[in-house]
Amino acid sequence: MNRTLPFLLLSFISIAVFAPKKIANITYDAITKDVASFVEKDNYAEIVEAYNKIFVNDSAYGDALASKTYYLLKLKKYDEAIFRSR
Repeated sequence: MNRTLPFLLLSFISIAVFAPKKIANITYDAITKDVASFVEKDNYAEIVEAYNKIFVNDSAYGDALASKTYYLLKLKKYDEAIFRSR
């Protein structure tokens, strides 16, 4: 009983110190706002980078992948566009 309290205290401290950092909450709506500003400037490389931030498990991932493929074609990155469209 005497050793349990220090062990628990040390466990909680180590979890707090070494716990993974919080994952950024990136939404499709936020990215589409960025994409709209990049489209006005014809900055297709930044658009592709913005779409790269969407997680695979996001429900909008399919839409983002289709849009990303379109902008890869605009950049004439045909091999990557074919690879991403699979």
